[in-house]
Amino acid sequence: MTFASSWCTITTNQSEVDTADAFIFHAADYSSRNVPKRTGSPWILYTLESPLTAPFRQDPAQMDPFDYLASYHQKSRYFFTYFSPMVMDVANRPLPTDFIRRKSKQAPILWIAKNCYASSGREHYIQELMKYISVDSYGDCLNTKPFPPNKSREQLMTEYKFYLAIENANCEDYVTEKLADTLKFSAVPIVDGPASYNGYLPNQRSAIRMDAYPDPRDLAKYIRFLDENDDAYLAYMKYRQNALIKPPSERMDPLFVSLWSDQTAHDYRVSWCSICRHMATTLTSRGSNQDESVLPTTKKNGSLLVDQTCMEGGKWNYAADGPPYQSYTWTPTLKDEFAYEAIGKTDESTPKILPSTSMDSATLSTTDPWLESSTDPSSSLSLQSSWDPLQDLSVGSALGSTASYPLPEDHSTLSQYQLGVLLSVCISFLVLLGAFWAVYRGSRKQNTYAKRNAPHS
Repeated sequence: MTFASSWCTITTNQSEVDTADAFIFHAADYSSRNVPKRTGSPWILYTLESPLTAPFRQDPAQMDPFDYLASYHQKSRYFFTYFSPMVMDVANRPLPTDFIRRKSKQAPILWIAKNCYASSGREHYIQELMKYISVDSYGDCLNTKPFPPNKSREQLMTEYKFYLAIENANCEDYVTEKLADTLKFSAVPIVDGPASYNGYLPNQRSAIRMDAYPDPRDLAKYIRFLDENDDAYLAYMKYRQNALIKPPSERMDPLFVSLWSDQTAHDYRVSWCSICRHMATTLTSRGSNQDESVLPTTKKNGSLLVDQTCMEGGKWNYAADGPPYQSYTWTPTLKDEFAYEAIGKTDESTPKILPSTSMDSATLSTTDPWLESSTDPSSSLSLQSSWDPLQDLSVGSALGSTASYPLPEDHSTLSQYQLGVLLSVCISFLVLLGAFWAVYRGSRKQNTYAKRNAPHS
């Protein structure tokens, strides 16, 4: 990195080493045995990979020569990320009316990966998951289908309901293009990575945490339920509902909105120019008469340099032993199977009374607030229940069980139910009576016409 009068040039030309004002090292290619002589120029370590791919990043002694870190971690002095305001642009688009129809009927889950030996051991869990639900894998790992020559990875993502956006390591803020692309191309991500996804998910109910399901059979069961119930599946896309009416702050988490809403601010912060601007300011403040051995240091500015935030490798190795999948050593994330509410179930086993679509808005609000917000006629998503108690009084068709559907205990709701049945019967009777009357009148007219036109003898 060399400076002109007011700006800088970033170059890989080794002949300019002696005149460089700062040095940038790529973590994956760094070797302490092949570095320039240490002078007063700041050293910057750049990486978009986890510390597990370059273990020296976790060692304070080996990181001591460096002054700044440029990485995906939000506490880095220079923030470089796989995300961009494109994720916000997509989050602000209503879903197309044929969104569900476009999704593949072959398998609900898509996975495309090249690293088949991830430090987390994710492939062991996925291999077990494949025993209980269909997963189409087009990548090198656990391949089940050849990659179609006429389609891109992004095009495939649009065709599936779920994508395994699983990182190869579990480190703080290590969230890659796997999740960013899943959001861009409108699939529901199944995620595993950092302990917190704050700032990387539109809201905490827009993804499924794989580590909430140590037993892959449980995850397969939940995904199968979502795949078979469109309203429940669309609950994970609720942040795109009313996208043209409600501001992002009412649909998404504040940090997500703050990070990805402003393209200009993003370009200013997440770019090589951010290093140039900071270095120009730093070198100017040092002054030409200052001892060059005095270096700017991150030990004083509070930004991250040594990254020791990674979980120990082998998180998912236990799955290779098969059922009962109980030998894991980490604490599972709390399950949030809120989507059962979308079709009127409070959990996997207890059916919840589904409101008839003929109920007024007050009754609907009392029965299920989530459905109330989904019945706005201006909404881009229609998440009303299609189940009608007048057509089927069993839960079987709606929830896949054979239990009889209980009558509502609330007397006001019961009265509405009875009134609806009575009204339906009355209307049917009147329609039938009208039909008989029309036939009778037609027959009378035909007989009268026949008599008038009969030949006289």
